[in-house]
Order: sequence, then structure tokens, then C-alpha cells
Amino acid sequence: MWTRIGLAVARRQLRANGGAALTRCVALRGSAIAHSSVILRRAFTVSRRRALPAAATRTKTKRTTAKAKTKKPAVKPKARKAVAKKKPKKVVVKKTVRKKKVLTEAEKRKLHIATLRKAAKVHEEPARLPARAPYNVYMADALKGKKGDLTGVLAETSAEFKNLSASELEKYKAIAAANKLENEAALKAWVLKHTPQEIVEINSARRQLNALKAYKHRLPTLTDPRAPKRSLTPYFMYLRSRMQSGFKLQRSTLGQLSAEWHALSASEKQPFIDNAAVDMVRYEQEVKTVYDRDLYRRKKA
Repeated sequence: MWTRIGLAVARRQLRANGGAALTRCVALRGSAIAHSSVILRRAFTVSRRRALPAAATRTKTKRTTAKAKTKKPAVKPKARKAVAKKKPKKVVVKKTVRKKKVLTEAEKRKLHIATLRKAAKVHEEPARLPARAPYNVYMADALKGKKGDLTGVLAETSAEFKNLSASELEKYKAIAAANKLENEAALKAWVLKHTPQEIVEINSARRQLNALKAYKHRLPTLTDPRAPKRSLTPYFMYLRSRMQSGFKLQRSTLGQLSAEWHALSASEKQPFIDNAAVDMVRYEQEVKTVYDRDLYRRKKA
């Protein structure tokens, strides 16, 4: 009985493990039963050695002698490239081109006068004290601090000035003379704060304003003590020589002097012409020194 049970068990195991051991067990069925136990043990041992990893499953698998595959080193996943952030698009603002306004002649004149006033620097001059006459000094003192309608006050003040004594009048004359000297000193100090070339530009702007009649009164040009004195012409050289000899220059004598000059011969005029040429060289050198430029010469027509 044991042999039957053993054969049945062996068959079940050998069906799963291979056909070679099963064939051998079937061939032993007709041989001696006495040796069947030994054969079964050997067959069972062989079947255990040849058992495949999937012995528990009943599916038939082919016997393969697969070589152990060498494990490839694990490939590290490639690092993802940092995706550059897209820069925001610049918003292009279209500039609106404004059309230039076409100025009228009156507007051009007004703009030109405003530019000249700025260059003339009239309002930058130091304030002047009343110095024209004693009346101006007296009126400035009488009206100081008074506001409003001054029509009646002016009439009363004018009447009071007419009744001043001689000593009081001399007092206001002295004040006017002192104010005049103070005004000249303040203006000279203001002029010296500017370069000689700047004074030339200021005077040029004032002359243009006078030509355009931009002010009710004429603007005075500035006197620069650093400016070179202009050269004299041969005729003025002759006038200076006549004045040095004791001749009095007056309006009534100008015609006489002009006639004398034209009556002179070429040899008599030559000394005055030579002196004028020397004076011109002196003037050119001073212009170069003071203004750092050459003398402007008018082109002959």
C-alpha cells in the first residue's frame, strides 16, 4: 500500500518537475517492487534538485539553461534642464509726435523780446538810490512807506519841496551826490562779477531791445573798465593834436576842423595815418588779451 501511495505522490510531483524522472518511474513499475522505495527516494531527490522556481504552479514550463545575466548599473535619470523663464515682452509705447505750432509774426517778436530781456539782465542790476536831483531824494523820503492813492500826497509833497530853505535844499543836493557815487560803485562791482565777454553780450541785447522799442525808456549800456579803448582814426588823431595845441573843440568849430583836414596834403596827413596804424596794433593786442579772440573786421564791399 505504501508503494502505491508513494508512486502516486511521485507521479504528481514528477508531472510538475519534468518527464525524464516520470518515465523512469513508469519503467520501474513492472520491476521488483522491493526496490521501488529506493528508486522513489532517488527520483524524489533528483526531482527536488531539478525543480524550477515555479514548481507550485501546474503549468508546464520548458527547461532552459539561461545564463545569469549581469546586472547593468542603474542609469541615473538625467537631470532636467532648468527651463529659462520667458522674459516679459516689453510694451512699446508709441510716442505721439506733436506738430510744431506755427507762430505768427507778433508771437515771434514777443518770444524774441523775452529772450533778449533775459540776456540783458536788467532786473539783476543792483537797486539804485534816488540820485538824479534833490527833488527825487526829497520825494523818495516823503513817500516812503505810503500806499494807496498818492495823487493828493504828491501834490502836497511837491508844494512842500518848493518851500524848502536854501540850507535844506543843499542838504538834499549832498544826499543826491552821495547816492550817485554809491550807485556807480555798486554797478561797477556788479559789472566786475561778469566776464568781459558777458558784458559785451549784455550790451548787445540792450541795444537790440532799444532798436525794437521794447521799453518806454532807453536801456543804458554798461561801462566795463576792462574793455580795451578803441583805436583812433587819422582824422581824430588830427583833432587831438589841435586840442593839445590849445584849440577849443565846439560844435561851431567842427566844420572848420573838417575843412582844415581835407585841405592838408598827403605828406601832411601821413604822420596822423602812421599814428592811427600804431594805435590799431595796440587795440588788436588788447582785444586778444581781454576777449581771447581776434578783432572783428568788416569786409570791404
